[in-house]
Amino acid sequence: MGARHPHNSRAICLPLVLPLYLRVVDIPIASGAAKSKIFFEVIYMKVKWSYKPVLVMLATMFYFFLLVNGIETYLNGSYAERAVWRSDHKEAFFFNYMIVFSLFIVFLGIFNRYFVSFVVTNALVVTLAVFSYYKFSFLGEFLYPWDLLLYNNVLNLLPNLYETINLTQVILVFGLIVAVIVAISVFLFIKKPKRWIRLNPWVRMLFIGLGAAYLSIFVFYRSIPEVESTLKDVDINNLTFDQERNYKTNGFLLTFMLNMQSAIVLPPSGYNEKNVMDIVDNLTKVEPQSNSTAKQDPNIIFIMSESFWDPTSIEGLSFNEDLCQTSEHSKMAIFWLPLLAAARVTSSSKR
Repeated sequence: MGARHPHNSRAICLPLVLPLYLRVVDIPIASGAAKSKIFFEVIYMKVKWSYKPVLVMLATMFYFFLLVNGIETYLNGSYAERAVWRSDHKEAFFFNYMIVFSLFIVFLGIFNRYFVSFVVTNALVVTLAVFSYYKFSFLGEFLYPWDLLLYNNVLNLLPNLYETINLTQVILVFGLIVAVIVAISVFLFIKKPKRWIRLNPWVRMLFIGLGAAYLSIFVFYRSIPEVESTLKDVDINNLTFDQERNYKTNGFLLTFMLNMQSAIVLPPSGYNEKNVMDIVDNLTKVEPQSNSTAKQDPNIIFIMSESFWDPTSIEGLSFNEDLCQTSEHSKMAIFWLPLLAAARVTSSSKR
């Protein structure tokens, strides 16, 4: 076998994984034959140790461990309590940690810049945590994925929120963070230091695919029976009926991801105004009741209190006109459920 030709290839530095290099190896056809050769592409394992990228990734992973602990302490107000939670719910803490790390490798695959990916990951996660903190302080509820879609309601709450927060402190903290990011960015732009981590295109695609797939598992877990059963086996349950306990038991990031599928509500096929009006036009008139003495089953209609509520039931409050004429002419009763159906009406529909 002849000598290998030199091949210019860049080192792919991945933590805990040996780099793979495509090398061109020339093989003579036979001894004494013509010098024509057949070239084959083979995967050649080559250990090219570079400690800096490995140290950077290890430091980043340790930082994300501290970040998840910090977010949980910030939202729940007690490091000791969250330390007990971390010990009792190791799987939940691990999933929260991996969600942050998956976001990071997705951004690293997209930008191929460690600093940019690190800043974007922190900005996204910390911003969600801060919004959740102030929402809980103001409304007694954590941040839900559907809150991001109801941004008009958030804007309406801003005047009231302004009165409850220390705006000066928020501006100072925000300004300090921006100043640090700008200072580091200017330093990197002027000095142009050598990149700590540089990924080849196929590695970037792998990072994006793996990170996105891992995050999708939690978003669409109800659509994948194997995932849902696996989560239950490790005592991860989406407690939609008690969201405060849900966030405290599963952690902020994991619960936020598990709730995300509930925010994605697609209209069923054929649901539009025209079809609804066609149904209304085709409704037959109600036939008058016959004089028959045969027993007839009544039509019982349940209306949730979110849709209708009788204001005349308030003691000490009177009105100068009847607000509930229609309902009072019908046989109406209040039906109480011994369940709290927060974020869904499944419990109501089953009772």
